Amino acid sequence: MPHGKPITCRPAIRPATAAEMPAIARLAAKLVRQHHEMDPKRFMVFEPIEPGYQRFLSKEALNPDAVVLAAVRA
Repeated sequence: MPHGKPITCRPAIRPATAAEMPAIARLAAKLVRQHHEMDPKRFMVFEPIEPGYQRFLSKEALNPDAVVLAAVRA
């Protein structure tokens, strides 16, 4: 059963831009920290998380065999 307000707009899914990598890295780090809070033995945290994710995702975005996507309000 959904919580809160219903979603009224559909996001546009598209390749992420270099300018979006810092925000995507922040979201990835937030998810890592949430996983660590739920199960610290399984999910390790090595701070700072964001720079590593930004480097990794930026490299992957240039890799022809990888895809890094962004969901933005349409």
